[in-house]
Amino acid sequence: MKYEPIKVFVIEDGRYKEITYEEFLEYYNADEWYKNKYFIPIQGMLLEVSERDYTWHYKVIERNKYLKKLDIVHSLISMDNMDNSEIINSAKTEDIAVGIEREIMTNRLIESLSELTDDERDLIEEIYYNGLTERDLAAKYGISQAAVNKRKHRILEKLKKIIDF
Repeated sequence: MKYEPIKVFVIEDGRYKEITYEEFLEYYNADEWYKNKYFIPIQGMLLEVSERDYTWHYKVIERNKYLKKLDIVHSLISMDNMDNSEIINSAKTEDIAVGIEREIMTNRLIESLSELTDDERDLIEEIYYNGLTERDLAAKYGISQAAVNKRKHRILEKLKKIIDF
């Protein structure tokens, strides 16, 4: 046995009886009947079980070992093996990075808006800040919705070039 369990539970008269490990060893060495019993380790204790339960328990253990080997072969990461604080810390770090990136891009956008003409800036403000649709703007300016859409895309391309340097 690799370790010495704290307690041993054996079935006597259809009920579990708690004995010490020393008592178990005495019974095991003195009585051949004990050698034919099945025990599984659970939380530092030995528990007598049926042959079927014993077989099932070790099949599950072998299956888990097999799956871990597959994970290693295929470089998979188990969520069970991850420390929750790592996930939380990486999420916080990622959130901070995303926030910083968003702030930088917002500042670049604000700076680049100043390089647009007044008409171009007005169109962008109407769509993105005031929430007007292309149809609303088409009616307002007396042009087609397709013309507003084309203008909007030209302005966005111009902004993209300014932001990207």
